[in-house]
Order: sequence, then C-alpha cells, then structure tokens
Amino acid sequence: MSSFDLTTMRCPSCGKDFEGGTADSINVTRMPWAKEQILAGELHRVECPHCHARHTVDRSFLYTDMTLGHFVLVFPNAQLGEWPELELVASRAFHDVVDQGPPMVRAMADTFRVRQVFGLRDLGDKLRLWEAGLDDTIVELMKLELTQVPALARRAELRLSVDGVLDSEDRIAIRAWSLDGSLPDSSWGAPLARYRELASRRAELVERYPGLFLRPYVSYRRLAREEIDK
Repeated sequence: MSSFDLTTMRCPSCGKDFEGGTADSINVTRMPWAKEQILAGELHRVECPHCHARHTVDRSFLYTDMTLGHFVLVFPNAQLGEWPELELVASRAFHDVVDQGPPMVRAMADTFRVRQVFGLRDLGDKLRLWEAGLDDTIVELMKLELTQVPALARRAELRLSVDGVLDSEDRIAIRAWSLDGSLPDSSWGAPLARYRELASRRAELVERYPGLFLRPYVSYRRLAREEIDK
C-alpha cells in the first residue's frame, strides 16, 4: 500500500507557505515509477507556487518492494546522529507489518532485506546496489576503507553514496559529499575485484561485524563507531 500526505510547508527561498504532497509510504510493486523518481533525485521535489523555486522535502517514509523483498525505513538526514535509537524503530516497524500482514508476507519475512537509511540519496544508494546484484553490506566495508584516504579521513560531515556500478570498468562509482556543503562533491572508484575478495570472506565478516550484517542500519558509519568502541 502507498499513501501520500498533503501538508503546508514554508518555502526556504521566499518564506511563503504553500501546500505540497509527499509520500508517507511507497510500495513500488504497485508504483514502479516511484523507484525511477528516487534514482533520478526527483521524489519529494516540490515547487513553490509563489516564487517557483524547487526544493526537496526531507522526511520519514516507508519504502517497500514486495516482489524483491525490500523493506526500507527512510528517516530525515537531520536524524542521522540518532541512528542507534531509530534502528529499534525500524525493527519494530518491520515486525509490526509482518505480524499484521497476510500469510504471504509472514512467509516471506526471513527473505526481506530490512534497512534503515537517512535521506533519499542513501535510499538511492541501496537501490542501485541491489539492482546490480551486489550485497550492500560488503560495499559498506569498502566505503569504510575509502574513508582512510587522506582527502576524506576524519571528516565528520562526510557522506558516501553509490552513483552506479560500472561493470565495463570493473568498479563501483562512489560520490563523497556533505549535507551542509562544507565538503565539495568528489568522485571515487572502488574496485569490483575488492568487492569479490570481501564477498568470498562473507562468513568471516558476519562473525566479525554482526551488527552490520544482522541489523537494519547497514552503513560504514556503524562500522566506524564500532571500531572506535572496541
């Protein structure tokens, strides 16, 4: 099921109020066009009728794909620092849907990828990797390695998002950016050969990083925190 909200919002450009519609939940099995909007960066883009400026609304919503078994709870970027607490919210939301769902959903529960992400770019990151048949947990390990590059090291505001999987070049294209604009966008490549090497050691990595592989917040940020806490 998909649902949308019509709410009053204030334009960041002209300061005037207007009504705009955004999604509270999206089931792309019934709305395949929504996935294309997410990947194109067009979902939740609203236009102010007063000044005609376009802005992206950063809000919580649920993304599901019943065909592929994807259950992703999207939180606003501003709540990124709250990920440990919100991970419990994501887990409860999934179990509530399963418990209240039809027998088909309950039967599929163990096959779902349950994820918690922050912002539409993080959601697009997951969708691109899954579309390419890659394991996002392995790619997050590769992102952690990328944070050791001097230009990116010790940048608290750093975000890393997958732009695409380039089979012809045997690499994953990753963009480094920051929400506040303090870090200029830059493009990096992660070798698919390294992905295959890590994937071959998956059982060992699950034992070493159980949170990454078994909990909803699948992110290099979790890994960085766990390494510091050791």
